[in-house]
Amino acid sequence: MRALMKNKVVKARAICEELYHLNEDSLELVLELLNDDEVNDKYGETLENLKENLEKVHNLL
Repeated sequence: MRALMKNKVVKARAICEELYHLNEDSLELVLELLNDDEVNDKYGETLENLKENLEKVHNLL
């Protein structure tokens, strides 16, 4: 039983680590899009909201 619990914890850590990296990549992409004037003019508010949400998730992970 103890080994099963340890296995679940290891899997959960791996999932959190993967989510952390995916979130980091998404945040990087959003920042690049915000620096593109044409995209920022069209989607700036949405990108800012997405950036804020990604930063919150990043802090949680």
